[in-house]
Amino acid sequence: MKKTLTLFLLAAFLLTGCWDDRDDHYQVWVEEWYTVTEEISTGLYRGYVWLHLSGETDAAALSVMTYEGGGEREFFVPLHGNEFSIDLVIYSVYDADGVPPRTYATELCFYTGTERRREYLQSPSLSFSSP
Repeated sequence: MKKTLTLFLLAAFLLTGCWDDRDDHYQVWVEEWYTVTEEISTGLYRGYVWLHLSGETDAAALSVMTYEGGGEREFFVPLHGNEFSIDLVIYSVYDADGVPPRTYATELCFYTGTERRREYLQSPSLSFSSP
């Protein structure tokens, strides 16, 4: 009986030590996806997929992954107190007129001390329209 109680207490201690019940690392108030096109040559348009994010976090740092020019980049969002608001290009597309409507995605990383929490965002179906 003593051995069972000891194992139970040890298991309870280990589980509570590993249990992360903090779901309040962030709160996104606004997540808005939109596209913009830019004429780079006569009849040739580059498309940009933008993401507007605003909210608050108790994380020490927040980053958003961007994909531009074939490369992946981690962009650290400036925090003002524990609030953030930013518009940034997530993707750029060469010859945007030839791209059919599709969804795009990115990854948010919330850093708290030695931990990193990832959240994935996906856009609705987006298309590019040339002026």
